[in-house]
Amino acid sequence: CDFMIDGHCHLEQQQDPAFFDPERVIAESKKQLNAVITICTRPEDLERTEVLLSKHPEFVHASFGFHPYEVISHSEKEIEQYIEKIKAAKQQASAIGEIGLDFFLIKDPEQQKRCKDIFVQFIEFSKELKLPIVIHCRDAHHETIDILSNQDARQVVFHYFGAKDFTKQIMEEGWHVSLPVTVAMRKSFKDVLLEIQEDRLMVETDSPVKISGEKLILPTDVRYVIERIADEKKTSFQEVEKLTDQNTADFFSLKLSAKD
Repeated sequence: CDFMIDGHCHLEQQQDPAFFDPERVIAESKKQLNAVITICTRPEDLERTEVLLSKHPEFVHASFGFHPYEVISHSEKEIEQYIEKIKAAKQQASAIGEIGLDFFLIKDPEQQKRCKDIFVQFIEFSKELKLPIVIHCRDAHHETIDILSNQDARQVVFHYFGAKDFTKQIMEEGWHVSLPVTVAMRKSFKDVLLEIQEDRLMVETDSPVKISGEKLILPTDVRYVIERIADEKKTSFQEVEKLTDQNTADFFSLKLSAKD
């Protein structure tokens, strides 16, 4: 039996049930996985996340954050209220995130500045709760790394989009990288992998996501990322699975029950 962990998915997002039914996906995932980390990225999804955690306490773990693109449509008051709600749910939180910067989606300089301010606010919040951070970073690597470094953020994982040039810097800072299915499908995957130290490597699906109109990526597809790593490193699936599971469990402080 496998013990895989999907280190980053979005089970809590409101979806069309015909497209994505969280309960059905969780039931299927439990046959192959030991755990999933669902990433709550906005206030509207907080309660749904808490419901999933209460229904599947051993299996579903959660990170609570604010996607930079969601930040721009919420007021200061709404952000404060969200932080208070996360604080109230801190016993259920394995991390804060995803948080960060996205200058691919957000071009306006004023909005970019606001995103930076809220990013700093959430880093400080993560320290207050003594929780690690999950980073979303797109077209803003210098800025993201500078902010994290200036804030002396230690326990950090980059939800990875494949910016190979910055991977070395991420490693130098002592941070982690979580590789999704989309990056594992690229030709550049081997080059990216060479930059990542084994004890800082995690795997994820970022599911549910449809890739170029093809099949829907789900948490069980984390298997594909593990297979690709094993293939590139010329090692066994079991070795990579054991390594990435351990890294993920350590990073998120997961207490995993052994499967039969």
